[in-house]
Amino acid sequence: MKKRWKKLLVAFVCALLLTQGLITSVVAATKNEDESTPIEWEISEDERTLYGNGKTYTRYSLAVDAYLDAATVYIYQSFVTLEDEGSLPVYAATRNAEFIWIERGEELYLYATKQGAEMLDEFGNGSPARYRLESYSNLETALISNATVKAIDNGWSTAQSITVPVSNLKGLFRYHVVAYDESDTLAYIHGAIYEMDDELYYINYQKLGNQYFDANGNFSYRNGEVEMILLEGTQRRDVLDAIDKQSERVTEYEWESHGIEHTGMEASVGVFWIALVIFGLLLPIPFLVFGLALPNSKKRGYPKYWYTLAIIVGVWVLAAIILAAVMLFV
Repeated sequence: MKKRWKKLLVAFVCALLLTQGLITSVVAATKNEDESTPIEWEISEDERTLYGNGKTYTRYSLAVDAYLDAATVYIYQSFVTLEDEGSLPVYAATRNAEFIWIERGEELYLYATKQGAEMLDEFGNGSPARYRLESYSNLETALISNATVKAIDNGWSTAQSITVPVSNLKGLFRYHVVAYDESDTLAYIHGAIYEMDDELYYINYQKLGNQYFDANGNFSYRNGEVEMILLEGTQRRDVLDAIDKQSERVTEYEWESHGIEHTGMEASVGVFWIALVIFGLLLPIPFLVFGLALPNSKKRGYPKYWYTLAIIVGVWVLAAIILAAVMLFV
């Protein structure tokens, strides 16, 4: 009798293992499907808070006058409705980004989680994640190290400098030193490098007063004089190296609706069918063979209790077949 119950216990454990395998696969498929479900956005009445993706995004104001220059843009399927503006799309660098934005006419509305706000604080308070050297004429860019920009800025007081009328700089070829946030989305012009008399001269815009800029925040060439420092030695070589590596910067766009239609759903359905065939039909076969063959074994004394395993496996296979039929025809 004890041996019989041991056998039944083995059969029960086998059935549990089969159940666990299929449930795990179905859960994995469901998880993939959830990740590709459109994110629904809700906005508060005062338009200061956005809710979506299981997160709360609060309206954020940058400490610097930044603009969009994103490496990647993710466009959500769900819109939000703003007063006097109607329904507007929501954008982010990635689907699960810590800050998002809405373009309201020419205005850029940023919304950030707590983590996103901390990241933007660093960016806006003078600690950007990276810098690029951007050619003003053709907008080609290349990364320039933070250490190089810091060294140039720190050498302002000791480097050779000249003071020139700003009007003399208007026609010169120049490169902008552009600062970027961690997500490579927002940018502001940190300074500029001018080619003059076969030399490279640098202006740190962060050291200049508001009188040097127009109403749009661009450096003004109308009136006044500005101090520039001469780039020499290692800093000059680093800048020339960045210029040689410049290439076109192209923004990549991803639409949430496209990902849902062509990737997320197909992937999750594919995983489901693979799991159903493996765990629902193929793996139970050896156990079904045991459950049917062992009761007819003369050597083992025709142990009829092995039919229990055959019944359990049979019910399992039948359930898998019914589930497959439901998926196909519903």
